[in-house]
Amino acid sequence: MHSRSIEMKAGRYLPIGQCIYCLTYDGAEAFTDEHVIAKALAGRLVFERSVCETCRRQTEGFEREALGTSLYVPRVLLGLKGRRKNKIRPLPPVSLGDVTGGGGAFDLNLSVEEYPQRLNFIVFERAGLLDGVSRSGGLKNFQTAFVRTGSGSSRTPSVTTRHQQNWSAMARTLLKNAYCFAVGELGLDAFDGDAARSILLDPAHSILNFVGFPPPEIQKAFGSQDLHRLSWRNVNDWLVVYVHLFASYGAPVYEVCVGRLLRR
Repeated sequence: MHSRSIEMKAGRYLPIGQCIYCLTYDGAEAFTDEHVIAKALAGRLVFERSVCETCRRQTEGFEREALGTSLYVPRVLLGLKGRRKNKIRPLPPVSLGDVTGGGGAFDLNLSVEEYPQRLNFIVFERAGLLDGVSRSGGLKNFQTAFVRTGSGSSRTPSVTTRHQQNWSAMARTLLKNAYCFAVGELGLDAFDGDAARSILLDPAHSILNFVGFPPPEIQKAFGSQDLHRLSWRNVNDWLVVYVHLFASYGAPVYEVCVGRLLRR
């Protein structure tokens, strides 16, 4: 049974003297801290003075898009606070009854307590680089999986929800989580991160060659009492990071290939 924690272990990586994305050396411009997992998701693992202003704006753009779409409902239901203290907009309106087959007006607004207490996550196939196939054509079959928070209300009516999703921004955010963690744990010289850096700084359809779901037997092996958990493995000489967002709620784990391991 998961503890339903909304806390992540805190940690810090020391600066390495370069922007971890464009590899510009410190001193050319001021560097800022990077949250490996966004502060808006209660991320508490920080890479000190690791990103230049240009790259910060670039990566913050797609991360903000993911936080406002695919990750928005989990943030609100779990009461996670971001760096900005602005008032959170309402949850997406729902339709009364079961209208999953089509039709229905999504015009009913519910409070957080009344809203269906479940977290939805985009389902990807396995990363193309790990599956031996090319996934450069983008997401072909859109699916989601959900887990219940275990805090449902007896006041919740029978409704159908409809959540806004952005699979590309979500996938790039997962790659950002994984890449930052890999550099923090192993350093820039441990793996070939050129392709990952390119995708993070310039949108590309090849993102699904790097981000996906692990096989079921690996998926079942993951669990944590922490809200989020990151770990890495060597998979056939690929450096693979497992990004487990909302781990304490039993959410699915994402498998991210960040590059070839380099022999030293």
